[in-house]
Amino acid sequence: MTFYASFDEKVQADVGGGEVRFRTRVDDQKRKGQFVFREGFPESVFQIDKQNGVSGGSLSCTDVIPHRGRIFFPAKQNLAYQSNGWGGAVSLWVNINPDQQLKTPYCDPIQITHKGAHDGGIWIDFPNENPRGLR
Repeated sequence: MTFYASFDEKVQADVGGGEVRFRTRVDDQKRKGQFVFREGFPESVFQIDKQNGVSGGSLSCTDVIPHRGRIFFPAKQNLAYQSNGWGGAVSLWVNINPDQQLKTPYCDPIQITHKGAHDGGIWIDFPNENPRGLR
């Protein structure tokens, strides 16, 4: 295992070969098509819910980060990447009523990508459909 984030007690990964704390990416308001990257995350939006995890806490998201913001773990040394090909597995638990709780047309709880969704990215999402099933 190269990376593990239980969110049982902290808003950070438990195990990682690289950075284990979230960073935030938002649209740059001065340069169209560019992003601003920051250390940390909006603590008012992401917290540990001690009552609703599988065997401990869970990551709770209470709002949307402005300017198409996203939190992320840097992939460097957290994914077992090899230039001649790579593989792996992702496991997650999502407990949400997307029709009532999501505030945006699309929501990607997980994205694994070099630069963007159309750059060899792997993701799961709640599409803008009714009902909103996880795909």
